[in-house]
Amino acid sequence: MIVIERFEGNIAVLEDIDCGKLFEVDIKFLPRNAKEGDVVELKDGLYTVNKEKTSEIRRSIVEKLRKMGL
Repeated sequence: MIVIERFEGNIAVLEDIDCGKLFEVDIKFLPRNAKEGDVVELKDGLYTVNKEKTSEIRRSIVEKLRKMGL
């Protein structure tokens, strides 16, 4: 699974969660509405946001924070 870690100018820093490696991609290969924390998938040389997986992970994080009292 690949997640957008952060943006640095015209570069997006992506993290492959499965192996913990970071790599950089020009933002022109990402959808314009992509944001930090989005799960992305590579298809035909372009990344697409997996909205379902992104929502699932965000809900999980919110639930963990709630359980911690934050």
